[in-house]
Amino acid sequence: MKISHIIPLSIRLYINRCIRKYKTKNRIEYIRKERESTPIFYLLNIPSHGNMGDQLIAYAEENFFNDNFSENRVEYFSTGELECGVELLKPIIASEDIIFITGGGFLGDVYPEEERRFHDVMRLFPNNKIILLPQTFSYYKNSKSIKKAIALQMKCERLVITVRETSSYNCLQSHFNNAEIKLLPDMATYLNLSNLEYQRSGVIICSRNDKEKEKQSSFVFDSVSEWTKRNNIPIRFVDTQKPYSVRAESREDEIDKLVEEFASSRLVVTDRLHGMLYSIITGTPVLAIDNTTHKVSGAFYDWFKDFSYVRLYSEATSIYKELDTLFQMGGQKYDNQSFINNLKSIIDYAKS
Repeated sequence: MKISHIIPLSIRLYINRCIRKYKTKNRIEYIRKERESTPIFYLLNIPSHGNMGDQLIAYAEENFFNDNFSENRVEYFSTGELECGVELLKPIIASEDIIFITGGGFLGDVYPEEERRFHDVMRLFPNNKIILLPQTFSYYKNSKSIKKAIALQMKCERLVITVRETSSYNCLQSHFNNAEIKLLPDMATYLNLSNLEYQRSGVIICSRNDKEKEKQSSFVFDSVSEWTKRNNIPIRFVDTQKPYSVRAESREDEIDKLVEEFASSRLVVTDRLHGMLYSIITGTPVLAIDNTTHKVSGAFYDWFKDFSYVRLYSEATSIYKELDTLFQMGGQKYDNQSFINNLKSIIDYAKS
């Protein structure tokens, strides 16, 4: 029997946390000693978990920073490192440094730990320029979190929040009076992988199984299964949620595996936002289903409704007709120049 099986889980987690804290402190000390006079960019909350949608965002952000901030020193801090507290960064972040927070859909009341980390950044670094990369905010009615966030943002001198859909934009415009709010597409749109040459076949179902899943998803997926059987079309199930941690060193390999899955399919049906985005950037026709936080429909109507190969499921249309139409399209070319132009406004915010 392995020793790890004998040690209680709570003790193993505590030991792992202590090791992470030790390594993070050593890294911080190294940054402090090697610091030069030029400002440092810090990108916080890079995922170390297995959500490959968040990992796709992180990969796109890294490409964006390499392309547009190559002259700047960029330090990336993962969620695993920041579990030990944003306070650890206090000794190394100078007033002229810029703090970026990774994009995604984790702010608001759905994921309180992530929201708390956002609050900590505003509380600890109110004098720094803080730029949130494209986010979805999901606050409940009478939310305590939004009240706390409103109070904290009032003390921030240079807070820029970019959001991914109109509902988040309207919410923040109504409440965050001391921040600059900008509507931008998801960072994943910066990537264009539609020129990959794979033999396309079959259908992918990419389904979520968490608190963001809508009831209508089951009906749609059952209908897709029936349609594929009737037409003798192979179907495979792909999940963008991996049951293991994905670190920076393995991120690109894991993304490449998923990209190959999507790029070799003729059709994707998904209720995951990044199931839709993996499809879009690989030029794969996709039927998307909304989720409980409306991230999918928000992104569709704001950015993708004019894409011929992207459809949002509606009870008002025949699902079988939609499947027939999309399946016959074949691979498409993804034109993301307008998204790149939009995202480059981040450069102006950083340099102004």
